[in-house]
Amino acid sequence: MKFRTLEYFIREVIISLKRNNWMSFASIGTVAVSLFVLGVFLLLVLNMNRMASTLESQVQIAVYLEDNLSGKEKDRLEEVLKDMSGIQSVKYVDKEEALVKLKERLGEQQYLLNAMEDGENPLPDAFEVTVKLPELVQTAAASIQEMDGVAEAKYGQDVVEHLFDITRLVRIFGLLLMVLLT
Repeated sequence: MKFRTLEYFIREVIISLKRNNWMSFASIGTVAVSLFVLGVFLLLVLNMNRMASTLESQVQIAVYLEDNLSGKEKDRLEEVLKDMSGIQSVKYVDKEEALVKLKERLGEQQYLLNAMEDGENPLPDAFEVTVKLPELVQTAAASIQEMDGVAEAKYGQDVVEHLFDITRLVRIFGLLLMVLLT
């Protein structure tokens, strides 16, 4: 574009702004508010998406072991869990560590554990299993539950299903909102 053409357009814009200053400011204001609203909704959708992804990635399976397992059986079970497809990490949590975590969770309500006799620990040894994809939690928990030495494999099925439903709705809502605003 030639310099003269650019100069002509700038001059015309200034003349138009002087003639119709209220309408010009109204249209500039409308565009600014529209862009601001679009930006706010974009930030909201991106943050909700990020939060949903973070929550999905924190889903774990708690694998509670039978009380009569030997150390070798626990090691064998840990290796089997690590070798399963779709498993990201496996962490062993013994009874004592589980009791310490429970006390930390209870905080000021630790007095609830006073009913236990000294040295008594009702918590089982466990593995904390993290899967690579949140969608694999259900199938992984079902196959872990069938293993010898496993008393129970829990992953909070109801909570996880609700979480997946909510994240799906958030993503659909965000997509629809972006389509409507563009």
